[in-house]
Amino acid sequence: MDYSLDLGKVDPPVWRVMISGSVYGPYTLGQLQSFAKENRIRPRTLIAKGDGAPFVAAEEIEDLLASLQQALKSRAGRRAVDKDASHNYLITFDLKSCGDEPLIREMNTMGFFAAILPSAYLLRSQMPLTAIKQRLNDILQTSDSVFIVDATTNRFASINLPMESDLHVRDLWDKKPAEAA
Repeated sequence: MDYSLDLGKVDPPVWRVMISGSVYGPYTLGQLQSFAKENRIRPRTLIAKGDGAPFVAAEEIEDLLASLQQALKSRAGRRAVDKDASHNYLITFDLKSCGDEPLIREMNTMGFFAAILPSAYLLRSQMPLTAIKQRLNDILQTSDSVFIVDATTNRFASINLPMESDLHVRDLWDKKPAEAA
């Protein structure tokens, strides 16, 4: 007799996530809860349960509320600690809609920066990672991608990174050396 547990029946991958007009998934509820705890899903992120179901804000899904609240508390605590500290950011990008001039102009208002490679800059700023991401997001098109590493706090953010790439980065980011082998 087979006593194995089919997790697909316990937590089936039926959830879809819409980001910048693109739909990703299907994911399990457990995956969505992890995404919320890691700030990859925010309260207003659009989510649907099943094919053809309407998309609703994540904050309207009762099973995600605890994870969303945990992420908000965690983010608020990091902001309080980092408020006055300077940070070193590595910003890499793939700009399809324009050259890097808008990015350079915006970084010039955020702190001191230096070009490292043709599509990579080092930025020294007192702004928190979330503010830098928002400022860059405001000037970019949906065809542009940016990856920002806060080398001071070992955190990162991305703009318009394909969801699968984002998932791979997040999986790898905190992996222990023994796990990576």
